Amino acid sequence: SLTQVIRKFAKQLDEWLKVALYDLPENLRNIKFELSRRFSQILRRQTSLNHLCQASRTVIHSADITFQMLEDWRNVDLNSITKQTLYTMEDSREEHRKLIVQLYQEFDHLLEEQSPIESYIEWLDSMVDRCVVKVAAKRQGSLKKVAQQFLLMWSCFGTRVIRDMTLHSAPSFGSFHLIHLMFDDYVLYLLESLHCQERANELMRAMKGEGSTAEIREEIILTEPAPPTPSPVPFSPAKSATLVEVPSAPSPVSSQSPEYASIAT
Repeated sequence: SLTQVIRKFAKQLDEWLKVALYDLPENLRNIKFELSRRFSQILRRQTSLNHLCQASRTVIHSADITFQMLEDWRNVDLNSITKQTLYTMEDSREEHRKLIVQLYQEFDHLLEEQSPIESYIEWLDSMVDRCVVKVAAKRQGSLKKVAQQFLLMWSCFGTRVIRDMTLHSAPSFGSFHLIHLMFDDYVLYLLESLHCQERANELMRAMKGEGSTAEIREEIILTEPAPPTPSPVPFSPAKSATLVEVPSAPSPVSSQSPEYASIAT
């Protein structure tokens, strides 16, 4: 398949360059090797994300699976998970709690409407735009801090949801685990793209004499460059996020999730 060809190309690119650039000066070779390694990493990330999206599409397009996912999602102990998530944050406020509840309700709406995977991608784009881009735009140079805070909240909440479903033997646990992996990879891809764009803008300002390169030399957590993504499409959920009530969890079910058969085929 095309994906396998791209992965093979990314794996062998470094070896090909070693042969092709053998006669070049060492400094020039090192620069080209570094760029090729970064390019290969981008290709591997893109192919991995593509694979996860294809597998997730199979799950999301099944009405039976999404119905079971919606039922399990509404049985999650939202109040407990929200408290645990806020506890891990350095400066948690009431607006953070409202944000978690709002995102919970928006995802609930997507499941209820049996939305295609493109709608989930638009929702993730909108989420990063609201929670990171617009917040960081209020104060120049704060993208790194805002992205760190958002990633902490996002990772903690997702982990707690998976833990809750594991403890209650949710039938759709396998589906949620797959969706969780895809969401994590895509959110990280978006944040890396934003960070790469910010570094490029800082470099351009420094070259024009509008700022210093001190922030560029600062050690960062998102070091791998990625191509910028287009502006996200605004997402407007049909339901209010402030009227969420999570029903009590039913008795644990030990039946196997129906999506394994569809993914295996």
